[in-house]
Amino acid sequence: MDAVRNELGGRVMADQPLSKRGCRAKGQDGEREIARLLADLLGVKVKRRVRQHQGDSDLEGLDGWSPEVKRAARPRIAEWWRQAASQAITAGNFPVLFYRLDGGKWRAMWPIFAAMTPGNRASWLGWTRTWRPIPASRPGRRCIENL
Repeated sequence: MDAVRNELGGRVMADQPLSKRGCRAKGQDGEREIARLLADLLGVKVKRRVRQHQGDSDLEGLDGWSPEVKRAARPRIAEWWRQAASQAITAGNFPVLFYRLDGGKWRAMWPIFAAMTPGNRASWLGWTRTWRPIPASRPGRRCIENL
């Protein structure tokens, strides 16, 4: 197996599944990484929430937002979004999901109407949609699928 370096300088063995501890460390590294990026971009102090309890957001310092941070090999966006939205409803904040797949760039997801309708936060639970291409036998057509 080939060893490769991640963005933070750590060594990762290619094609080797992570242990439970390795997954947790990967998530914590992702939380620290996005906290630094947000602090630099926004000019506010953003840090990883060290003691997380069930239902807590991952970061502190983004007033009015409940951030959920994910680092993963495979996307589980609908599941992650439900978690972010549920935490936001409990906290009375807007949900925001930050995620980065292995080898990819950071992406952020939040409800587009967050700034327009601060009222019904429960509506965010069903907000995610995805597009998937129709097989090549039917080129040029797409369908929408509710996650």
